[in-house]
Amino acid sequence: MNKETRELFEINSLTRSRRIKSKWRLMGRSTRSISKFARVKEGKQPPRKRQTMEDQISYLPDQILIFILSLLTMKDAARTSILSSRWRDFFKSFVESRSTLNFDVANMNGSDYLVGKFRNEDRELLLKQERDKYILWVDQNFHLHQRKKVDAVRLQFYLGEASNRHLDRWISYALDKGVQKLDVDLFTLDFSLANEYRYKFPCHLFAQGIGSCLKNLRLKACILSLPPDMSGFNSLVTLALEDLRLAQDQVDTLLSNCSLLEWLTLKNCHCPATLNIKVSFLQLKHLNITACYQVKRIEICASSLASFEYNGSRRPISFKNVPQLVRLFIGIHPPKKSDAIIYVVQEIVCQLPQLEILYLQMDMEENMLLPDNLPTFTNLKQLVLMPKGSNKSNFLGFISLLKVFPFLQKIELHYWCLTRRGRPREMQKEASKCPHSHLKEVNFYGFGGYPNEIEFALYLLKNATAIETMKINPNFSHYRGNNKWVANHEMAFGWTDKTRRESAYKLLCREVPHGAQLVVL
Repeated sequence: MNKETRELFEINSLTRSRRIKSKWRLMGRSTRSISKFARVKEGKQPPRKRQTMEDQISYLPDQILIFILSLLTMKDAARTSILSSRWRDFFKSFVESRSTLNFDVANMNGSDYLVGKFRNEDRELLLKQERDKYILWVDQNFHLHQRKKVDAVRLQFYLGEASNRHLDRWISYALDKGVQKLDVDLFTLDFSLANEYRYKFPCHLFAQGIGSCLKNLRLKACILSLPPDMSGFNSLVTLALEDLRLAQDQVDTLLSNCSLLEWLTLKNCHCPATLNIKVSFLQLKHLNITACYQVKRIEICASSLASFEYNGSRRPISFKNVPQLVRLFIGIHPPKKSDAIIYVVQEIVCQLPQLEILYLQMDMEENMLLPDNLPTFTNLKQLVLMPKGSNKSNFLGFISLLKVFPFLQKIELHYWCLTRRGRPREMQKEASKCPHSHLKEVNFYGFGGYPNEIEFALYLLKNATAIETMKINPNFSHYRGNNKWVANHEMAFGWTDKTRRESAYKLLCREVPHGAQLVVL
């Protein structure tokens, strides 16, 4: 083999060797890929790098963790006790350290507990089981609680006469701990118990003098039987009775023995046909009578009464010796809505010339008309209107009402548009002019930008010559009584329409007087 032939053979051999090695490398890769694919197909995942989840919450200080527990429902807080012995101690400390013991259904099982809970065929059996759970839960919490003093106790569940001994024991425990606020809410929903099967509140415990610290008492759906010489409620400042049967002699006993009472609320109570609230002492400042439909006439004589609220059917209300009464809430819903305003002005407000603040709740008519010969009252400074209506309701019907109070300084309108039927009511070309020279502030809640709302706002801007601020708020709030409001964060339907919103804003801006401010939230 000559030299040239040998060199050519070596080159071919080297090339062949490189090709073989390249093929083996490709085969190796394919083999590994096939092997990996086979493992995945068989459900065997390739090994991954392990990640550890570190518990960051447990590193927080003890006081912060206990505060977090206080934000949970009792049911969720109890669940944390299974995490570790440390969390178990946290829960125990949380129960032991509480000054407020809230044993209501929502705190026990969450806010959605009542939704459809007892609507099935076995509801009586289910109710008994849930009642036993509730009793056990309250007993366990009272056993764990170690504080010498308790500020507030709330009991809320479907309990009646069968649970007397448990309720007596819990109330006695609360009174022994110097409780200041006691709420016993034995609501029944559709399990309406006859009066003889309801729980009888233990007034005898107070006769022993152990309830001397109690300042706030609320009772619902139970029996309150007061002895004539009852003296155990003489420390009460607020008393709220709901869904109770009350005879006139029981009302008299309460009023004569609660010498420090400032707030009295009667709601959905079965009261005598003529309810007489006569107070001989000077403390009672706030009286609320709501949905007591058996009452046919109300007579009030209280020299220190500063606020009165009535919500129910149209009834004669007589005021005697009420020189301090400056705040009045009236919610009347007769068949003809305009009659409600006439009734309030001619039969109630006319007895109270010193009135300064008036809350008026009513359903609106599409064409609400008021007479022009209503009397005027010069002391009223603030008017709060809470109408319910539709996009066809006529707000201009309130103009006659504004004339009744010529020295108004502030108007609040909390409008609840319940229905939106067909085309909205068209705006009038020009409303009648009537200057309101003392009106400085207007707040319009539940504003949806409909024509009936815009025309009333425009009327106020044009006629309130001293106006300083008008606030437009698409959200509205519900009045719950005793000067308490519940905010509804749902925006008025019309305000979600961008075109309507912008058009309303432009119309109002044109009429804002110089120096006044339009605030749109």
